[in-house]
Amino acid sequence: MKNRIFLLVAALLAGLGLALSEIGKPDVPVSPAPLLFFLADTQRELTRLPMQVTRLSDEQEIEIGNKLARQYAAAFARAPGDHEAAAIQAYVDEVGGKVAAHAHRKLPYRFHYVADPNFVNAFALPGGHVFIGEGLLALMQTEDTLADVLGHEIEHIDHYHCAERVQIEAAMRRIPLGGLVSLPAAVFVAGYTKDQELEADREGSKLAAEAGYSPLEIITLFEAMEKLYRAAQAPARNPQEEMSRVAVETIEGYFRSHPLPKERIAAIQREVGSMQTPAPRPLRFQDAFLRQEALNAVAEGRYGAASTAAARVLALKPEDVPALKALAESRFALRDYAGALENYKKLVPLDEVAASDVREFAVRLASSALQRQDLKQAAEMAQHALDFEPVSLEAYLVRIRALLLAGEADAAWEATQPFMKIAPGGQGELPDLARNRARQLMQAHDYAKAERLAEYPLKVVPKDSSYFATYALAAFAAGDFGRSADVWLQLFEAMSAAAPEENRDWATALYASTDAFAASGDVQRGIKALDAVKGRLKRRDPARDAAIDEELAGMRLFAGDEKPVARYVDYIRVGRWADIPVQGLDRIGWWHFRVGRGAEAVQLLSRMVGVTPDSEEVMLELAWAQLAAGAAQPAGAGFRRSQPLRSDWRQRADEPSMGLALVAWLSGQREEALRLYSAAIDQHPEWQNATWVAAVYPQTIASLAADVKREKERREAAAKVLRQSRR
Repeated sequence: MKNRIFLLVAALLAGLGLALSEIGKPDVPVSPAPLLFFLADTQRELTRLPMQVTRLSDEQEIEIGNKLARQYAAAFARAPGDHEAAAIQAYVDEVGGKVAAHAHRKLPYRFHYVADPNFVNAFALPGGHVFIGEGLLALMQTEDTLADVLGHEIEHIDHYHCAERVQIEAAMRRIPLGGLVSLPAAVFVAGYTKDQELEADREGSKLAAEAGYSPLEIITLFEAMEKLYRAAQAPARNPQEEMSRVAVETIEGYFRSHPLPKERIAAIQREVGSMQTPAPRPLRFQDAFLRQEALNAVAEGRYGAASTAAARVLALKPEDVPALKALAESRFALRDYAGALENYKKLVPLDEVAASDVREFAVRLASSALQRQDLKQAAEMAQHALDFEPVSLEAYLVRIRALLLAGEADAAWEATQPFMKIAPGGQGELPDLARNRARQLMQAHDYAKAERLAEYPLKVVPKDSSYFATYALAAFAAGDFGRSADVWLQLFEAMSAAAPEENRDWATALYASTDAFAASGDVQRGIKALDAVKGRLKRRDPARDAAIDEELAGMRLFAGDEKPVARYVDYIRVGRWADIPVQGLDRIGWWHFRVGRGAEAVQLLSRMVGVTPDSEEVMLELAWAQLAAGAAQPAGAGFRRSQPLRSDWRQRADEPSMGLALVAWLSGQREEALRLYSAAIDQHPEWQNATWVAAVYPQTIASLAADVKREKERREAAAKVLRQSRR
């Protein structure tokens, strides 16, 4: 009695919940699962209710079943003009009629095909109606399996399971039988007691056998359903898998209300295992179910399943267009590019629209990989998308973008050349993308890769000087001083030819160029190149022309010719500031520092402090000159007064932090020197490259830096040995 009261209350609450859900209409995905789970968990208790009602007559049962069937058939109605669904319906009628002819009860059995791939189930209604879903048929391979399933459902009717379910619902809801036409289909989909299900299995198998079918074929269906169920229980690995769970949602409800497959298989084998069974017949329309499964699987990202289903369709119909399309797409997604291309080529003469869909699918997958920042896969997929359509601009752009972001400059340029032949001037944002990525690599201190990437815009738009500085900086940091010098000089010439208001940074480009020529060790080439530029400049600018002469004098000093620089030294020493522009004159002192004449550099730069507009720069240069001259105390004071000079175009790594590290070392403060050195190389790892340092700084500075680096490495090696000895 307590059970009955509890179940009545539970049923009333369920009914109230259903009513409220209709009133409130919450915005959630439509799903039968909650009701299926509720019914599945309680149906055993429901069928234990004492039956105090008379069993329905066949006429009553048929009337109720017909009303329910009309309601459900309307809900499951197929689209008008769906000839394939109509043909499958006729097939189900044919097989169902053969099996129903052997039923004990002579009822007007009728069969309903539900053309919905997400309906992976079958159910029966009182009076002889059986519904079977496309999703369940798609799991079958033989007609015998279909006969076994229909036999199972017929036996639920034949043994009054459906009629009893209706009477229980009427008793619980305290409504007349005629009022049950609004029952949801889930009441019948949810299944029956374990005993009733096993009974339907046994009797249904016998029924199918009497109709000439193998009763053992349903075992393969149970195994397929169990596999689906296990897949549904595993955590989704991606959004596509999450979406695909909808298709097998009812499987969960099915197994909550039905005995486990192993138990059912054992029961069937006990009942009919010794029976001589005929060879199973292939399922008609199997290609239709497999085709739909392939298409659904592609849409849900289950590419392995799609490939298998599509291949099975093509084994039956080699020129099936949807299957060829699904197989080409799924093989491409699985990165079986040869298989994808093979099926694509078969598809092209059959249906160009479908072939176009495959091409778009391939580019879409490549674009998706690019958005996920899976750059290797994006570039690879875009490359193979070009196998489908060699002139696909979208595929080229995805590949080039992926390669640039990955820092693969050579491969990006290789892909860009045919792209530009197809679409001249269509490079769009690609040069900017390369420049920005090169800057990121510079910040990460990957200078060699940054240089190659920064060169990409120079190849694509060689006359656009806005990309010169990034490349020249990267080349200098990578130690490619000669190439850096050439590009800086090109930028200087371009800026000098521009209007005065557009060339304010010409001095930075000029000095960076001559510094790079000096670092390259080939100042003679630099002298010739700068002389040539000077000769090509048509517009006169006194400050710029004076700076060119000063830099030519500095490079000649670096080459061993002191005469040209002597007059500038005289100007500085006597303070004859009216004779020549003072802007940039500090560079004469810097050139003396570069050739290792630290004491002379200190004298010249000391005279320039406060005179030139760039006093901060001069103070920092003076501190370096003092350090080179061995004057640690004034050098330290100068570095401490100096602020790090921030400029997008600054290529020298002469930050005050490294200067202070070398001052500390020169002063015997070893621990402080090592601490400051470690912090400085985090910002400028170039200092760890002895070749780079020797090319950019005089020998005195290079020697100090080498000593600190050696001590740092010695201590690190000793610490490593100590750690290993303690293990």
